Amino acid sequence: MFIFVAMETFRSRIRDTFAEFTFCCDNTADKFLCKPRDFNHRFPKKVPRFCCTKNQLNLFIFAQNSFQHSFMFLGLLSFIQIAFCSLSGLCPERGGIPLSTRTRYNGPYNHCDHVTYKFQGSDENKTTTCQSNGAWSTLSAHEEHCTPGYDVISRELYRENWGLLDVPQDIPAEAVGVYLRNNTITSLPTGVFSHLLQCTWFHLEHNHISFIGEGAFRGLESLQYLFLSSNNISEIHLKMFSGLTSLESLYLENNLISSIDEKAFIDLQSLEYLYLSNNHLSILESRVFTGLNNVEWLDLKNNQIGKIETNAFSDLQSLQKLQLDGNVISVIDPQSFAGLETLQELWLSNMNLTVLFSGQFAGLNSLRKLHLQNNNVISIEEQAFSGLPSLETLLLWKNNISVLQPGVFQGLSRVHNVSLEQNSISLLSAGVFDPLSNCRFLNLGSNRISYIGNNTFIGLESLRVLDLHRNNISVLQLGMFSGLKSLRELYLQEAGITTIDGEAFRGSDSLQYLFLNDNRISVLQKGTCTGLNKLKELHLYNNQITHIEEGAFNSLHSMTGLTLHHNRLENLSPDVFRDLTQTFQLRLSHTPPHTNHWNCSSLCWLRDRELHGTVILLGDPRCADGEDYRVHCGDPGELFSGKNVHSFRGKCACVAWNGRMQFVFVNDIQLNHSLSKQGKK
Repeated sequence: MFIFVAMETFRSRIRDTFAEFTFCCDNTADKFLCKPRDFNHRFPKKVPRFCCTKNQLNLFIFAQNSFQHSFMFLGLLSFIQIAFCSLSGLCPERGGIPLSTRTRYNGPYNHCDHVTYKFQGSDENKTTTCQSNGAWSTLSAHEEHCTPGYDVISRELYRENWGLLDVPQDIPAEAVGVYLRNNTITSLPTGVFSHLLQCTWFHLEHNHISFIGEGAFRGLESLQYLFLSSNNISEIHLKMFSGLTSLESLYLENNLISSIDEKAFIDLQSLEYLYLSNNHLSILESRVFTGLNNVEWLDLKNNQIGKIETNAFSDLQSLQKLQLDGNVISVIDPQSFAGLETLQELWLSNMNLTVLFSGQFAGLNSLRKLHLQNNNVISIEEQAFSGLPSLETLLLWKNNISVLQPGVFQGLSRVHNVSLEQNSISLLSAGVFDPLSNCRFLNLGSNRISYIGNNTFIGLESLRVLDLHRNNISVLQLGMFSGLKSLRELYLQEAGITTIDGEAFRGSDSLQYLFLNDNRISVLQKGTCTGLNKLKELHLYNNQITHIEEGAFNSLHSMTGLTLHHNRLENLSPDVFRDLTQTFQLRLSHTPPHTNHWNCSSLCWLRDRELHGTVILLGDPRCADGEDYRVHCGDPGELFSGKNVHSFRGKCACVAWNGRMQFVFVNDIQLNHSLSKQGKK
């Protein structure tokens, strides 16, 4: 009994997993095409098919009928044998009676209406009702002929990579999906799909189609997705797509299309997505998209478009995204985008634009994101963006802009993100950013900025991130960053900085992360960090710092990280950190030839019991003394005795030996407890 229950449970689980298979015969090959259905998401929609002979299917049916109540495992073995029939030989026919007429076998599972096996069978004893233990039933007239590659459950035809030269004529009328991609079909004659009234998607991409007859798609009244990409289509003529009244997405990218007839899309009233990228279009004529009132996304990137006529897009009343990037447009007519009142994102990148004229984008009242990067823009006229009241993101990086004229950002009060990276801007005048009152991210990196006037950023009250890396700024002057009340991150690395005036950062009260690494700073003056009460991290590595004045780090009451490695420091006075009250990490490591040649005794202040905060020393600082010189900074067990130490994650210099500091490593352990056990190193 135990064995019987176990086998029944095992059989039930296998049944649930492999519950739905389609067996379709091929009279010429005397085989069945078997394809698992997408059952409870256990199988992907498209899976490899198995080929099974009629004999194997007969054995499966015989075993299931004969042993379903006693020897369940025999039926299971037969099922497995069918699924992997390529590994087995022929099985004896059931009763030696050849199959001749088409029948359906329902069962043997209780939910037989969900488990259907279709094959050509014989005039067996059959019933017309589906019983709980499975039964035979005669197929309807429209099911009498089995179509190779057709899945009768999902009603999809798969004939990919079949080497087809023409559209097959035996596509079942009830098919809802047809996959004919990766063949060598060259033409679509008129009426070839007229019987496919239920088809909703059709894949014809990666063929050699160069001719589409007038009305070729008539009959496809339910079609929603049509894939014609990667073919040899050279033109879109009138009535090419007539009859596709339900089409939502049309894929025509990677063809040879050079011309589109006027009103060629007039019948596509339901179209929402039109993809025409990577073709040979050179001009967009007026009213070329007539009839596409519901299109939301139009992709025209990577063509050869050099001119856009007036009202070319005026019929696209629902358009939200327009991609024109990768074309050869050098001048945009002010009326080119007339009628695009719903447009939200516009791609004009990777083209030949040289000048942005005043009022060029007038009428784009809903535009939120404008891509103008990677062009040849030299100048931007005053109020060039004045017609964009809803713009939030402006991308102008990688152009040749040298000057930002006052009023260039007029009307962009809602912009959050402005990127001007990789241009040729040399100076920033006061008031140029005043209109950007809601801007949060401003990228001016990789320019040639050598001068920033006082109050230049005064209008950027909401700015959180300012990027000025890779410029030619030599001096950070008093008042340079005034007005940046909300600034949290300031990037000034590789900016050519040599000097920081006292109180240069006054007014940046919210700054938390300051990057000054990879510059040529030699001295940190008193008051350098005045006003930076909320600063958490200060990065000064890879400079030429030889001296830090007392009071340089005053006001840094919230700092948790300071990097000074790769500089030219020899001494580090404890008075430099006297005002720091938070536990912070101090990185002092180096790599020759630019080194911090430490006088080891200058670090013994770390054991100062009067130090309010806790210094976590990271890195590998070296002594400048001779090879045999030793400096004892105290026993590790006493080094931090009496200090307010909770945990120690880094390295602490305790003894200099042969010109190298030796270290005690302690990780997330109470310092007093751990060091007292380790003793002197």
